[in-house]
Amino acid sequence: MDWLHDVGAPVVVKPLDGRQGQGVSLNLTTEDEVRKAFAIASAFSRSVVIEEYIPGANVRLLVVDGRCVAASVRQPATVEGDGKATIRELIERVNQDPRRGVGHEKPLTRIEIDEIVEGTLAKAATRWIAYRHKVNA
Repeated sequence: MDWLHDVGAPVVVKPLDGRQGQGVSLNLTTEDEVRKAFAIASAFSRSVVIEEYIPGANVRLLVVDGRCVAASVRQPATVEGDGKATIRELIERVNQDPRRGVGHEKPLTRIEIDEIVEGTLAKAATRWIAYRHKVNA
């Protein structure tokens, strides 16, 4: 874990050759979180990258022939509590939106509860949270 101390927390752990944000864990601050994230990322690639986490807007650029031809600001899916429903129930409600589908079959992606979401929820201490920090889901 020397690299965690060398890079400094928080960090990002992600597969080197991943796609669509699969296996990416953000805003990790403890050795235990990084170890778990490393195991998750390893399921998507033989090589894993650990780098500094820099909070801010997530912007995707489309570059064609060396020129930026499009840009989009991406936001993670969220749910808002009503004081009664569980997080799982809130996610199920959001997933009923007909614009949500699997992968990129529809404009919005279904929210899946996986290890990354569970880790994000475990760290949350507020009423409003992003269910994960990456935006591809």
